[in-house]
Amino acid sequence: MSHQHCVTGKIHTGNPVGKDTEVAGRPAYVTGDNKKTALLYIPDVFGHLYNNHRFLADTYAKELGATVYVGDFLDKTAFYFLTPEQLKNVDFPAFQAANPKDTRFPQILAVAEELKKTYEKVFVIAYCWGAWGAMMLAAKPGLVDAVSINHPSVLEIPGDLERCTVPCLIVAPYTDFAFPQKDRLIAEKIFDEKAQKDQIFSKIALYPGFTHGFTARGDTGDPFTNEAIEDAKNESVMFFRRFLK
Repeated sequence: MSHQHCVTGKIHTGNPVGKDTEVAGRPAYVTGDNKKTALLYIPDVFGHLYNNHRFLADTYAKELGATVYVGDFLDKTAFYFLTPEQLKNVDFPAFQAANPKDTRFPQILAVAEELKKTYEKVFVIAYCWGAWGAMMLAAKPGLVDAVSINHPSVLEIPGDLERCTVPCLIVAPYTDFAFPQKDRLIAEKIFDEKAQKDQIFSKIALYPGFTHGFTARGDTGDPFTNEAIEDAKNESVMFFRRFLK
């Protein structure tokens, strides 16, 4: 299994408009000022300091009309702290050992529970590594209202999908080592069963021509790639808007 697309991509430039804060004892980047709707953003291996995630959070705050919290669930193990040379030789087993689910999920859960105390609606969006945390939150009835996972990795298939209790959007590139076609077909079947049995609205947005990581680290300077990045972002915005009623 190749992890090449977990560490490659373009760093987007500019100045994020939010601020750094803490939620449930965890550092977080917060942007937006909606008093009723929160979006918990669980980033990929690059972590909450990565500009690309902060820009996306700013966009969701504006276009969804939510207060967005990008949580730090990696501490100093985030790839944000690695040099370009170190990124070429990342020790993924060491990263995974430093961030086991039984350590990180209580942190993710605490932030979600804190947001639930304050906001009427709590949505979750996650990228790559963060997807498993989003799905574990979605397995807890009444905690969050909907989840969007972009090019997910580290999922338990089919368990994470079967345990999901809320609407779920999966944004999936056609070519993805972490969420290949066989897993997409399983997801389709599970979503179909949940729609028929429980009337839970879920969907998969598929992007031919793209690979793992494109929605957060794609090259916005390339018109074709940027169009796909924008479309994927719009999918999540429209998906969450459906549940603001």
